[in-house]
Amino acid sequence: MAIKPRQVKNRRDSDGILTGKPGTVYDVNIKYTTPDGAKHTYSKKGFATKKLASEHEAEMKTKLQTPTFAASVKAQRKQTVKEYLDEWVESYARLNTRPSTYDGYKRTIKNYIVPYVGHVPLNELSGQMVDKMFQDIIDKGLKPSTAAGAKRVLSVALNHARKYRYIETNAARDTLTKFGKGDKTPDPYTPEQVRALVERIGGTEWEMPVVLGGLYGMRRSEVLGLRWRNVDLENGTFDVVEQLPFKVPPKTTVIEEMAPPKSNGRRLPITDVARPFLKDNWRYRPRKKKRRRNRANPSMTMTLLWRKKTVRPNRQTGFPPALANCWPGWICHISVTTICDIRRPRTCTS
Repeated sequence: MAIKPRQVKNRRDSDGILTGKPGTVYDVNIKYTTPDGAKHTYSKKGFATKKLASEHEAEMKTKLQTPTFAASVKAQRKQTVKEYLDEWVESYARLNTRPSTYDGYKRTIKNYIVPYVGHVPLNELSGQMVDKMFQDIIDKGLKPSTAAGAKRVLSVALNHARKYRYIETNAARDTLTKFGKGDKTPDPYTPEQVRALVERIGGTEWEMPVVLGGLYGMRRSEVLGLRWRNVDLENGTFDVVEQLPFKVPPKTTVIEEMAPPKSNGRRLPITDVARPFLKDNWRYRPRKKKRRRNRANPSMTMTLLWRKKTVRPNRQTGFPPALANCWPGWICHISVTTICDIRRPRTCTS
């Protein structure tokens, strides 16, 4: 028979979720011949209902009559985890996630998944193998949160493979390793601490990023990409409708186009606390513009609210280290290393 029933102790529903109950599942087995005359068997196991199994059987019988599809099925059976992830990150993540997320997926796959299970055939990957991967990552001295991040990426990718019927189950979900909360998130700053910080950085290059991050909860890329054309001092508002593109090359002086913000854009009020800082920076802007009036191709960077004295934009990658390095000399009794720490008083208390 092409469709065979099978009893299991923990049956999955039609969405692939374990129900915790015993039951019957259905396996599909189809014999077919490849273009070179060799005979093979195609099989997919674990269908929740006989109807689903019959529909898949009919679909695959039709497809396997096409020589090119039969050859691709044969190749699919030999596909490794690395081959699948390399294809998935380009066909799915690159097109459906933000550039920073896509870049993070690629780095996680390259550094924390492929070295451990990349050689394993995709349809042979097991929860036990993934558990060992987690342990190997931690044994190297890396944080459990790193292993947890690898699990998230692998789970998303394998879930797509399961929906395409490349695999029967998601091995990343069939693991025993438990991840705690990991590193404790520091308590958010109090309003008094934010005020002390704003007073301490007055007149320094960190004035605007701290004000915008601390008082408005703006993201790093939004702070770096805010332009004067989106600030309306007269009506007391400014618009967050764009942000610095991801991975600006070193020594960039001209940015042709900004990226859209993570949210849909928002209009924020200029508060009494923020207004003096914006006015001070506004007075600074005309002098820079006048000095460079004769430039043949004025840079978009000149219109940025916060930029380097070389008229180059501040890159995201250099932002956290520079911010952390400037803190030790300040006696504020405040510990901070990233823009996220500055943002959290606003984002956590608003």
